[in-house]
Amino acid sequence: MVPFRFIATCFGTDVDWYGDSGSAVIDYNGKHIVIPIGMPYAYVNGVQTPINAPAEIMTFGRTFVPFRAVSELLGDVVLDYDSPTETIVASKAPISGQYHLAYYVALYNSII
Repeated sequence: MVPFRFIATCFGTDVDWYGDSGSAVIDYNGKHIVIPIGMPYAYVNGVQTPINAPAEIMTFGRTFVPFRAVSELLGDVVLDYDSPTETIVASKAPISGQYHLAYYVALYNSII
């Protein structure tokens, strides 16, 4: 699980919070993604899509979302695991045949 606003803004998305429904919202490359808190699914352009774990609001009030689910919902984010450094690497999809690393998100052993 990763902080919603952090991961979403790292990939250049627009983010919002729908307080009335308790949902984290991402707008990215023509996709409107709504992630309801506590549910095992998200909505992508209105279509219900299963995710691997529900989003949560932690005791300190921040919204956390499953990293793999968000990357898959965005569609052009690639996850890789670097064993020697125990690091999860998130990168944008290939541009001109090359991967451009975007961010090192978290050490494997310290993911919340």
